[in-house]
Amino acid sequence: LMASGGINLDNLAEWLEHGVDCCGMGSLLTKGSKEEIAANAAKVRAIIDETRVKMQTA
Repeated sequence: LMASGGINLDNLAEWLEHGVDCCGMGSLLTKGSKEEIAANAAKVRAIIDETRVKMQTA
């Protein structure tokens, strides 16, 4: 499943925990400076990694 719209840093883990395979995140990864976009991408990656570990140990 692919979730799109309304996904942000605060609810990404919940979406992943409920079984989505990928998420659409338009403005989070397209608006702002290069540095802001890179920081957001790093936060997304960290949330994905942390959630996967949590799901494997659950």
